[in-house]
Amino acid sequence: MLTDLKYKKLFAIKDGKYEKRLFTQFLLLVTVPLIVMGLVSYFIYVNGETEKSRQALESYCNSVANEYENLFSSVREYYLDSTSSTSIKWLVNQKDVPYSQYKEVRQAQNMLQGNYFLSKYIGFYNFINVKEGWVLSKFGMYNYNDLKNRGETDQFLQDQKEVPLSLYWLNRTDVSGPYQEGAKESGFIDTSGELLIVKEEYASTGLVYLLTVQLNMKQLGTLTEPYQKMGYDVTVLSQGKVLMETNPDFTAAF
Repeated sequence: MLTDLKYKKLFAIKDGKYEKRLFTQFLLLVTVPLIVMGLVSYFIYVNGETEKSRQALESYCNSVANEYENLFSSVREYYLDSTSSTSIKWLVNQKDVPYSQYKEVRQAQNMLQGNYFLSKYIGFYNFINVKEGWVLSKFGMYNYNDLKNRGETDQFLQDQKEVPLSLYWLNRTDVSGPYQEGAKESGFIDTSGELLIVKEEYASTGLVYLLTVQLNMKQLGTLTEPYQKMGYDVTVLSQGKVLMETNPDFTAAF
């Protein structure tokens, strides 16, 4: 009788161990696939989100590039058309500073400042009648010899004579403007910033006129505002130089 009791007790112990082992195996059989499926789903999700982020970033990059490209193309096309206008031809033919020709000068200034859409992106302009020796700018008219930074302007004109193009963009954002404490005034030719250069020259007489159109950098920056609100930093490069940036540290890292 005692032997039977011991046998039953031993069988119960073995039976309990078997149940635990069976339960453990069943638990592993159920949970391991779930864990594996969870990990796979996680990696699929992460890779999918990464790809979405990459595509979104690429889309925003293209949008920024297109906005600036469209603006630059519009400015270029506008001034390309303007050089054949009667106002430019009239300016070229004035042998002296046309102080008394108010109506014609005003028409030329309105044209040089840009149309309704572009004018806000134009900082200022300088029309240099090289052949006759006088200047028309946003701030007035004066003889070329009266320039306050004539030496600098002479060098600038000489440099542009070496460029065979008659209309092109010139990035001089690394050049300081001639004005003191940011105050704009007449008597200077500012060749700093992002410039559109328009010129005409003949083989017989050389450079006839040169027009510099400086873009409004502050207004250019407004094109990046929607992307900043979405949490993106933007750096725009032009001819290997920084044209616009929202975060200098980001530009340095790039």
